[in-house]
Amino acid sequence: MTEKLIHYFRQIPDYRCDREKKHDLAEMLVCVTLGVLCGRTTIRRSLKWCRNHLEELRKHMKLNYGIA
Repeated sequence: MTEKLIHYFRQIPDYRCDREKKHDLAEMLVCVTLGVLCGRTTIRRSLKWCRNHLEELRKHMKLNYGIA
């Protein structure tokens, strides 16, 4: 499922400044989406959920710099 989400989110243009692109936009969007699907109601709670499940998420995504 995460592979399909990443594929679709990679099609979204990233308008961030080059110096602020430490984290991959598609991976960030997948993390927030997964958190919401797991019942988290805010971005902060979604990302906290992802930090708690980092090793499991790394099986499906690179997450070179961890969770944003």
